[in-house]
Amino acid sequence: MQLPPALQPWAEPLSVLDAELAVALGPLVRQLDQLITRQDLGAGTHGPLDGYDGITRQGSPTRMLISEWALADAVPDEFLRRAVNAELLYLEPSYQQDRARASMAVLVDTGPDQLGAARLVQLATLIVLLRRAAARGQDLSLGVLTATPGAWLTGDPKHLLHKWLTSRTPTDPSPTAVAAWTTAPAEETDTNFDEVWVLAGSRLAKALPGTRRVLVTRECAWDEAGATAAEVRLAGDRVELALPRHDLGIRALRGAALRPAAGSSGVPTGARFGTFTGSPRRLIARGNESDELVALTLTGNPKTRPKQYKLPGPVLAAGCFSRRTMALFLQDGHLQIRSFGKTLGRLNQLSVPLSDLELTDADINDLAELDLPALYFASGAVIFRLGAHWWRLFPGDPAMPADVIAVATGDKLDEPLQAERYGEDVVVSPAWARLANTERVILGRDNLVARFDGDSWWLRQVHHASDATEFALEIPTGAEPFGVLTLDNEPSVLCHTKSDGTTQLCTIDGHRTLTHLPRAHRTPSLHPFDPLLALELGDRIDVVDLSDGSLVATLRGDE
Repeated sequence: MQLPPALQPWAEPLSVLDAELAVALGPLVRQLDQLITRQDLGAGTHGPLDGYDGITRQGSPTRMLISEWALADAVPDEFLRRAVNAELLYLEPSYQQDRARASMAVLVDTGPDQLGAARLVQLATLIVLLRRAAARGQDLSLGVLTATPGAWLTGDPKHLLHKWLTSRTPTDPSPTAVAAWTTAPAEETDTNFDEVWVLAGSRLAKALPGTRRVLVTRECAWDEAGATAAEVRLAGDRVELALPRHDLGIRALRGAALRPAAGSSGVPTGARFGTFTGSPRRLIARGNESDELVALTLTGNPKTRPKQYKLPGPVLAAGCFSRRTMALFLQDGHLQIRSFGKTLGRLNQLSVPLSDLELTDADINDLAELDLPALYFASGAVIFRLGAHWWRLFPGDPAMPADVIAVATGDKLDEPLQAERYGEDVVVSPAWARLANTERVILGRDNLVARFDGDSWWLRQVHHASDATEFALEIPTGAEPFGVLTLDNEPSVLCHTKSDGTTQLCTIDGHRTLTHLPRAHRTPSLHPFDPLLALELGDRIDVVDLSDGSLVATLRGDE
């Protein structure tokens, strides 16, 4: 890939990206390099010259860029204006004497506070740090703040950037996570780093007063399509960065701008956020871009290939109904349904303005960075969750908020299980069981219901409204319940611990960690009817049969 001369210092890490994005990120990379250089105490200030280490706005005429001399010849007034305002560019010299050959690491906040524009700044910053580490003869180590402290990622730029792209999490990291990472040794190398950078949002940065090398990013300018500029602060220094075009930014954050390896098809599925959304044994996931879906039917044949679906706009929710795969997407400012297979009811006529949901295109771009919500069909309408809110859409009607706190696949295609608020109670239909003192509910097959009353989790099996027998559950500290099922004839609740990626099985007799399962980067997805669990492992999604621990299928991100 041929880059402009000004980007040649970063040619190796930029070669991971396609040419268009690499050039578009160039201004961000150069400005961030200058910002970081000013705060880099390891950079030499005198001694034998060791080449050049970037571009600066200070220097002697002998180190002025040739483009500035060309400007002086063609537009002398502009040259003088830049000189007066200290805007001329010079080569930054590098010296041998003071440069610390220190090991480098970077910790990244991949939570909601760093979605969208901030992620693009993180990408450009990683390019800068990869080059600086290579110049010191070191590898850059990457740590994701919501992962297990000490589980540093290393490897070539393509490997690290892929891991970073797949590390998005729905929760923000805590300040204690930064402390845990900076004190925990690396699992494999037992290395304590000399230099650790933290890429964070404003919320986390405010809780880290006095911490050095914290690069803080927030959006600072917008147009109708989203953010156009970002403010970056580092140790009292501030710079405002113009962002690449929206379409390029979205491609970059979907992983579509990563250049394929030699010999690959160049059309990876990029499967992420795998989930079971209906009764069929079919795993559905987001693809490389926001308008793509990937579906893998679990046939038992290892040669079964995933199907890739292209929609006219960003996908907001999806569901599997018998042989159909259906998707809710945004096109021309309206929510619409596309059915791959025979349509259901009059859903092909559904067209609801996005404004009915009080959302913007920028909101949709952010939501497309998160998990893939399930789409449910009930009495001619669809029910789905966007962010923290549930919605019900019916063809020909405006969007209506759905007063539910949980929905799950039912025995009948058009009759999902629903937990709805009635006054101060929650009613689970179609069994019409009434739950008092309930904040959260998880619904499952065999009429299983797990509920949280604000203090404890309870498990019950309902068959009609008079059922009232329930059992208290002991949930491990730090674990989050996400599914209910009957396993070995025993009602159970599945939990996931985000800090270490483990999965726990909780019953009325206690709980145990399912040590035979791999550690999942995100909350696993449980099939509504079968004991099948989908676990996202960064470069692939494994489907495991909980009844015997066998691996049923694998959906790889590069298939």
